[in-house]
Amino acid sequence: MLKYELAHVTGPIIRKLRKEKRMTQGELAVLMNVSRSVVANWESQMRAPTTEQFCQLASIFNVTADYLVGRVWDKNVDDLSEEPEIDITKLNRSGKIVMKKVYEMLISDKTFTKDIVR
Repeated sequence: MLKYELAHVTGPIIRKLRKEKRMTQGELAVLMNVSRSVVANWESQMRAPTTEQFCQLASIFNVTADYLVGRVWDKNVDDLSEEPEIDITKLNRSGKIVMKKVYEMLISDKTFTKDIVR
């Protein structure tokens, strides 16, 4: 259920970004090293990208992961010098579940966590 909810949020955003770049699903699939049907499934909200794929998509479209999951609506947010302000009180139950799952995925992915041990 959680993957469906994440797919429900990200699908339209991926489609919008792809079309803004005048890119076909096939072209995005080649860049992502997946089949065109995988991209179609993302956009039709049938499947959600993996954490690694989120990172690739953010890089390809030059947006933040927050933008891809619908947490911010300004895709040009570059200033990450301040701690992000998170207020989930305005989300419904499904939105809170999605945000919790995204948070858990990011925390478990070494790409997004600081290397404390040197």
